[in-house]
Amino acid sequence: MKKFKKMCIFLIVVILAACFLACDTGVKEDGYARVIPPAPDPSAVEGQLKVVGNKIFNAQTGEEVRLTGANVWEYDIVSSGGRYKFARSMDWAYNEWHANIIRLPLEIDATEIYTGSTKRPQGDIPAYLDAMKDLVQVAVNNKKYVILDLHEYIMLRERDMSFWRKWAQVPEFANNPYVIFGLLNEPHDVSWETWRNGGYETPDGEYLYGLQQCLEMIRDLGAKNIVIAAGLDWGYDLRGVVGQLPGDRKNYALIDQGSGGDKSKTGYGIIYDTHIYPWKGMQEWFNGGAVPGKTLEFFQNDWALKNGGARKAVPVICGECGWQFSDTANILNGMFDFRRQDYRNQVMEDEFGADETGGTGRMGASYHANWMPALLRYFDDDKTYGSKMNYTAWCWSLGASPILLRPTSQSVGNDPKNYGHYDADVAAQLNLLNSGSRDATNPLTPAEEAYLYAPNYYSGQYFYDHMRQAARDRGEPVDNE
Repeated sequence: MKKFKKMCIFLIVVILAACFLACDTGVKEDGYARVIPPAPDPSAVEGQLKVVGNKIFNAQTGEEVRLTGANVWEYDIVSSGGRYKFARSMDWAYNEWHANIIRLPLEIDATEIYTGSTKRPQGDIPAYLDAMKDLVQVAVNNKKYVILDLHEYIMLRERDMSFWRKWAQVPEFANNPYVIFGLLNEPHDVSWETWRNGGYETPDGEYLYGLQQCLEMIRDLGAKNIVIAAGLDWGYDLRGVVGQLPGDRKNYALIDQGSGGDKSKTGYGIIYDTHIYPWKGMQEWFNGGAVPGKTLEFFQNDWALKNGGARKAVPVICGECGWQFSDTANILNGMFDFRRQDYRNQVMEDEFGADETGGTGRMGASYHANWMPALLRYFDDDKTYGSKMNYTAWCWSLGASPILLRPTSQSVGNDPKNYGHYDADVAAQLNLLNSGSRDATNPLTPAEEAYLYAPNYYSGQYFYDHMRQAARDRGEPVDNE
């Protein structure tokens, strides 16, 4: 009888354990998954994107998809007010600017987060993860896309691999058709071999992980999300992924697979990232003789050289782009060969129609006829490259320039002239942004949001108009048209 009772108890324990495992949600107490459920057939998932050749397609409908949007970024996304305003920014960008993608820069070592007296990496703070889950849900609710961008530099370190090891398993992110993983913001000052496969290129001997290693780790975990890989030179140069480096014709493109070459773990593809700002190519123009009147022409040729070849072979997104007067002038001041005032003025006159002090006219007006239109023409050139370039403009923020929105006192103050363009009440705008009392219980009014999220007269107005036209091109109604 005792043996029979022991056997019954044993069977009950086994049955209960089986039930527990069957009901396990796969989520640990810290919010990360134990095992990612198998990804479904992409053709059966609404909104799922898939890379084919140098284009991006909706896997369900077979339609080509062009991604046009912006970076949305602020320090405070953890407090109720910060999270609310961040979510409203995303909603406004999706529905008023008609972006279909938003890039969310994730700064795992930022110290500006509100954590009391203890400063911890944001990526390890539960409230930060919860906030990002909420923001991803904003994208899902709008049936539009979001990039989780690891906003770090140089190359991946152990802390970054640990971040992706955790975040790639979050159920709200992994295999979510609207979520794209940006592996690393701006790689720079390493070899292409290290960029791809890892290596030791730091003064302290710390090992740097390659993007291929990170990709394979994510695929081994079961996440098939599209990933974004930025090139070298602070994300600008993509020649290495198509074997077009001077003196090195090796192709360093990533392979979508699991570790050990496991093709059964292939995901939905890889998009390559370039970051284009007005100072890219300036040093080369100077070294080439600094020919007056040729800066913009030279820079356009440099875009084609540094990332045009990649556009013909793989899908490319310009993850950051934009222009603001004070940024360009400050960058020129910081470049050794441009410390001569005459050279700086030559660049500003050629590229934007004014010197550093405003030149001979309204720099903003003449600027509109130069760099930004040239950039957007390059993005739209599908005849040369086979598809139009995707982009997320920098930046939907009032603290990270070049800004897209109306100016704050900081950006106006750095502008030598106001050029008669801005009539915004800066104090009122800052009050709207910084008021901790504005949250879901005390929301911004539609009039306040329309004022707060209006485009500026630098790159903001151009991207605003372009995103809305891109929406029309994909058949999306704009302003009840």
